Amino acid sequence: MENESKAGNLQKSMLFYTVGALIYYFCQWSLSVAIVWISGYEAAGVLSIALTVCAAPAIVSLFNVRAFQVSDLKGEYNTRTYTNSRHVTNILSYLVCICMTLAGGYNLQKALVILVYMLYKVAEGTADVYYGIEQRHNRLDLAGISYTLRGIGTIVPFVIAQILWNNLLLSLSIIMLCSFAVIWFFDIPKCKRMEAELKQAFTFDVAAVKNLLVTCIPLAVVAFLNNLSVNLPKITLEDYFGSEVMGYFSSVTSPSMAVQLVAMTLFAPLVTPLTEAFMQKNRAVFSRIMKRFLLLLAAFAFGCILGAILLGKIVLILLFGPEIEPYTFLLLPSFLMMILVAMCSCLFNVCTLVREIKKQYLIGIAGILSSAILAFTVVRQFSMMGVIYAQIGTILLQILVQVMIIWRKLKKIW
Repeated sequence: MENESKAGNLQKSMLFYTVGALIYYFCQWSLSVAIVWISGYEAAGVLSIALTVCAAPAIVSLFNVRAFQVSDLKGEYNTRTYTNSRHVTNILSYLVCICMTLAGGYNLQKALVILVYMLYKVAEGTADVYYGIEQRHNRLDLAGISYTLRGIGTIVPFVIAQILWNNLLLSLSIIMLCSFAVIWFFDIPKCKRMEAELKQAFTFDVAAVKNLLVTCIPLAVVAFLNNLSVNLPKITLEDYFGSEVMGYFSSVTSPSMAVQLVAMTLFAPLVTPLTEAFMQKNRAVFSRIMKRFLLLLAAFAFGCILGAILLGKIVLILLFGPEIEPYTFLLLPSFLMMILVAMCSCLFNVCTLVREIKKQYLIGIAGILSSAILAFTVVRQFSMMGVIYAQIGTILLQILVQVMIIWRKLKKIW
């Protein structure tokens, strides 16, 4: 009975987390729709640039510690070390964003939008470390509630602010403050109840934080390079063809983000059982979890592709107006691309939990080299479609490297 109760609580927790995360990501995606309706494609292009530029620095904020944190079943680092490390990486990520903004040569308006949106991503990174604490205590339902609150606190204030003032910088500032408010008044108090250590006076163990970050440097560097590999073709598109073209591209391809977001949301709760199976050298359980996840991902991807074929064009025109019709051909290939991105993201976490840390440099190096070459060749030649060609080529190469790393590791222990 106790095991059944525990399993039931885990399923409930995973359900809350999945629903909450999907609500949050749906609200984030809705920003790209709302900005088009309220302010047009030029403003949508500016927002898209902010999303694109901040994507890689946001990886620095996360430092890809979440999978390492949740799979730290031996308690190598304490809770305070994980939260303190996030303060450090948040500052570092913002400095990286400033450097990228200056290097991009954006005008003052675009630069300010990018920097304010980066603060919003810093809030996201801050929430992530507390979600890791909640997951360690099998309370992902709390993370799901937080996701829901932050999602609603994103789209509702943004729409209201844009309608009233039509000022993207102000609207982003408001949703950034709302996101921090949820963390301060919901996540932190909940985590303090679970971790007595967080109730104690603030301490900062420099050596412990340093050791954790040094250990995770390969994860952060590779995650940064992976994200930059996906976004470099889009940055090149905006640079050569302008913000309006970028606005059309991001609007059409934004629904495909659902594949990656759902995949990562479904995979997150599996990190702990996969880690346990790996540590126990239980090949059957490890293989069964991975197979079930891949089948679930394949089923979801098939449904998305079928929906894109049958309803994609109609839905895009309803959302963005008839002027989007010439670009609707991008939707289906963008779904195919995001399926590969989802697979790559999940395999990256598998590499982490089996503790193949340094070898992941191979993944990042292969990706950034491929992306750079393709971005400055096929994107210039094929414009929007060239972005997808470049992304697909890069992700396929990374998946191949990941599969080889995981297969060789598992072959050693099994």
